[in-house]
Amino acid sequence: MKLKKLREEYETTMEHGFSDKKKKKKYDIFTNPTPKEMKAVARENKNALRWIANLENKKLYIFNASLLHEYACNELEVKYNGNNTKKAAFGIGTYMERKILVNNKENIKVIKQNPWMKRYMII
Repeated sequence: MKLKKLREEYETTMEHGFSDKKKKKKYDIFTNPTPKEMKAVARENKNALRWIANLENKKLYIFNASLLHEYACNELEVKYNGNNTKKAAFGIGTYMERKILVNNKENIKVIKQNPWMKRYMII
């Protein structure tokens, strides 16, 4: 099977203040991140990070674990109802060995069905 080369890029920075609008924090969101970008994001929160996989266009977005999926999805214009869908998957992982460790059974199933995600994930 021939895999298409994925383009790595910086996506956006968004500001969000959860309870105090005066203390907004900036969060970087990366698309198809390099190991160096994954490590930088994970360092912000004890090696944890959140991710969104757009299964239609094969893009993986990562961001600080403190930023909820709901807010990142609004910024990225990805529909989010709290669960994985046929178009997108959502998860929290731990940065380990230049990849994201995933141990949620539902997300492991999604990764197995989408081989392009193995470039970024350890299951």
